[in-house]
Amino acid sequence: MLINQTLVYPFAAAINFFSITALLIITGLLGKGVLAADIAVIQGAVIAVFLSLSGNARNLILSNRTDSNEVNLFYFRLLIMLPAVIAAVLLAKSIVDVPLGLIVALILRKCTEWIAELQLANREKANDFLFANRYVQINTVGLSALVLMLLFSWMDAFYLILYVWAVLPAVFLWSHIRWILDSKKVTLNFATFIPHIGSSSVIGITTYIFRILLIILAGKMLAGQMFTAYAIGGVASAIYTYALGPTLLLRETSKAQKGLILYILFCVLMGIMVLLTALLFRMELFSPLFIYGIGFSLIGGGIMLLAQRQRLYLLQISQKDVFVPDALVNILVIASIPFAYYVFGQISLAVLFLWTAILNALFYMLLAYKNRIGYI
Repeated sequence: MLINQTLVYPFAAAINFFSITALLIITGLLGKGVLAADIAVIQGAVIAVFLSLSGNARNLILSNRTDSNEVNLFYFRLLIMLPAVIAAVLLAKSIVDVPLGLIVALILRKCTEWIAELQLANREKANDFLFANRYVQINTVGLSALVLMLLFSWMDAFYLILYVWAVLPAVFLWSHIRWILDSKKVTLNFATFIPHIGSSSVIGITTYIFRILLIILAGKMLAGQMFTAYAIGGVASAIYTYALGPTLLLRETSKAQKGLILYILFCVLMGIMVLLTALLFRMELFSPLFIYGIGFSLIGGGIMLLAQRQRLYLLQISQKDVFVPDALVNILVIASIPFAYYVFGQISLAVLFLWTAILNALFYMLLAYKNRIGYI
């Protein structure tokens, strides 16, 4: 079944970017807290390295009508991939004990997604909707098989299918690689996206430090629950940032703007409802802290949507780099984690994502406002 053409590329980009996040959420909801924590640590290491080197690639490709950006990004990622893999493995194994087989599988998945991201952005510019539909379908089948293995706790089969799922994005890559090799007129130039790598590096490294700090402070089981709560609350803003937002800005309409405002309100109201439910009713399946974490994170997700809208405007429309606000926001977030935990205790973990969203909104909305009235 084909997906609506307006949504197919954001959906394909979301699957490509958030497949590991989806696996983390499902694992946590199924009560496998230790496995969820392991996935979160590995994903943190992957984000610290691969997101750091991504340099806002999708925004750069969609904002450039020529093919120069994707060719340069492809060769850059090809050259840096082996050192990136080594760095990700070392980060994942350095502080917390995590199974090596899980590390290899998730990093392999990220490698194939990393190159597929460029192909998806290139095909989106060409309006190749059939390609995106095929990509969505085959990756959905792979993730569904993994969920079944987790549901029935067939862990041996889970690891086998995990490796198959890890290489699925590579099924589509040969045609793109051949097109890149045939692009002889493009002069290689990595300098154009180096400032964007600085910006994405701050976010990636902060994510890793954030997750390691939580495991050290709260332990694997509780940290695994909180990572799941943050992922549930933050999935809307993350999908907008890396999947839906760049496409909406490319085809900006007043209807899309109104829809975004309504969705922000929906996230905030859902968060309030979850918090009220936790206060008024006793939850048997999940701990109160986990429910509070989901509620505050949903509210934070709505605020983060607003912040990321301004960030994407700066990147894609104004074509500004956002290194300074990215750095300031993430330094403040990391600095506040141990302080909040030792002053307020475990309850502070429930509001961390909301606090992060508020900081992002303050910085990006101020910068976007100044840019629009001509100060920047």
